[in-house]
Amino acid sequence: MEFSEKTTWLRGFGITLFFIFSLFIPTQAELDENSELVEKIALILEYQDALKQVDALAHEYSVVDENFDEQTRAATTGCGKPTCTITPLRKGATGATGARGLRGRIGATGSTGATGVGVTGATGATGVTGVTGTTGATGTTGATGAIGATGVTGATGVTGATGSSGLLDFALFYALMPGDNAATVAVGAAVDFPQDGPTSAGGITRTGASTFQLAAIGTYEVTWQVSVTEAGQLDLWLNSTELAATVVGRATGTDQIVGSTLITTTGVNDILTVRNPTGNSTALTITPLAGGANPVSATLVIKRIA
Repeated sequence: MEFSEKTTWLRGFGITLFFIFSLFIPTQAELDENSELVEKIALILEYQDALKQVDALAHEYSVVDENFDEQTRAATTGCGKPTCTITPLRKGATGATGARGLRGRIGATGSTGATGVGVTGATGATGVTGVTGTTGATGTTGATGAIGATGVTGATGVTGATGSSGLLDFALFYALMPGDNAATVAVGAAVDFPQDGPTSAGGITRTGASTFQLAAIGTYEVTWQVSVTEAGQLDLWLNSTELAATVVGRATGTDQIVGSTLITTTGVNDILTVRNPTGNSTALTITPLAGGANPVSATLVIKRIA
């Protein structure tokens, strides 16, 4: 076979191989399953330029990588019989990086690594206190507890100061008729109470048959009763002043004239008397033996209460 015929045949063979390969472009899965086929196709494609330089060719063709001469940049290979020589080749510059190949299958998930042991971090700062919530509803009142035991009696307290008695001073003065008050009591004149009854320690004393001294300034309760024959009146005088609010009397009959009132003194040692009020026209007769055979009393009771 002539050289030109060999060259034409090789070129045709390469074109045919490329055409067949392009018709049957395998999928990624087919490439993964037929890796040996891929390697052989890649080897043919890598040396297709070298095949164009073959100057002898037999019907049986193979390439032997070990026969490549680094110095001469030429290679001989067994091509059946006889041996043929490939004209010197020059290694070209590295080509541009090819397009990224198809993504490979996702590998199996690796086993979980051992759990790391970390150092516990410092405690964080205390957060801001939250807003106070609304007050909850009042719960139901619980059952009344049992009465506790009686406690020990406390110590007796200090005795308080002695208080004043309800009655500060008192005295009773009286007259018996017949005998006392023999004469009639003229208008403005005083009734005699010449005899003494029970008395306290000297705060109320007599200064005459019809005059009585009130030593302390205060309030006095005064009660009197006198039996008279005529219709008439009696009242109290303090010193020379007639006390209009104390007038008592009777219109008819022979019963007693009775009075009871409170007076307040304004000075020490005021003098109290019981009199036939001024303005009246009739002198009063103090009735002896009124209602019976025994002498009748006329009384004057004086009490200082404040």
